[in-house]
Parts: sequence; C-alpha cells; structure tokens
Amino acid sequence: MASLNRNLNHAPLPAAIFAFALALVAMTGCDNDREILDVETPNGGIEVEQDQDTGAIEVETHDENN
Repeated sequence: MASLNRNLNHAPLPAAIFAFALALVAMTGCDNDREILDVETPNGGIEVEQDQDTGAIEVETHDENN
C-alpha cells in the first residue's frame, strides 16, 4: 500500500507536464493553407498557397542569387 501512495503522490507532475506541452501546441496554432504550386529552380522558386478558411491566395518567390 505504501508503494501505491508513493506512486499517486508523483502522478500530478507528469499530468502537469503533459498539460503544459498541450498548451504550447495549442498556442502555436497552425496555418490552414493548402499548397497549390511549389516550383524550385537553380535560381530560385515560387510557392502558391490558398487559405482554406478565406480562399485567399498567397504567392511567395525565392531568389537564390541574393
């Protein structure tokens, strides 16, 4: 019985660590973007994404020369 009480006394620590980790994940959120096009070339690239919630299109270009 003493070992059971000892194990129960330490149970809140793992639960608190799990709750903290879950809170961190929830706070970071996630982009609800769908990748439409991703082209990579030796000189750069282009990425086109669409927001699933609003339908907005985002275009990013990458220049490898600079």
